[in-house]
Amino acid sequence: LGALSLGYHKCVGYEIMPSQVEISNQLSKSLQLEDKVEFLCEDALRGSITDAGLIWLNSYAWGPEAKKSISSKILQEAPEGSKVVSYEPLDVTALDGCPKNLVLLNVFDIEASWNPRSTAYVYSVSK
Repeated sequence: LGALSLGYHKCVGYEIMPSQVEISNQLSKSLQLEDKVEFLCEDALRGSITDAGLIWLNSYAWGPEAKKSISSKILQEAPEGSKVVSYEPLDVTALDGCPKNLVLLNVFDIEASWNPRSTAYVYSVSK
């Protein structure tokens, strides 16, 4: 999405399941995007988001602590102006004391493979 539709020059995806990383990289190659899109078999909590313009979270299977940790990581590492899309509302109240804020920009219905009536929440990282 970031490379095809939004014009991002480099997109990195993090996934902990090796089979999903392999499939995703094969798809990237078949679309001739391998120089722009890379999927890494790595925990997103350990990956770099210091240059992220768009962070898309699919955190349904994450526990509450992991969800709080990724929100904190976004606020500490993502550049101001980065957009964050999540299928669940982010717990911004648990992030007091962070130097940045997550501001809710929009909520919209979206079709996902696991639920054709999903909701997406769009946030912006701001000071």
